Amino acid sequence: MINIYETDYTLWKQRQIDALSRKNWDEVDVKHLIEDLEMGDPRKELRSNLIILIAHLIKRYPATETIDD
Repeated sequence: MINIYETDYTLWKQRQIDALSRKNWDEVDVKHLIEDLEMGDPRKELRSNLIILIAHLIKRYPATETIDD
């Protein structure tokens, strides 16, 4: 069975916030919530990895043209 955590992270997160706010423990996805807390926000990880990739690409392909004054 596919969990909404795997298909729509934003919706999953909002549902977890709602369930915790209402103290509805039966609706809390404990397994994925623990995983999420341990790993951090995957969007931030992706952003960080993309920044590193772009920096490496910029270093790999330096500007070949210079601006003449």
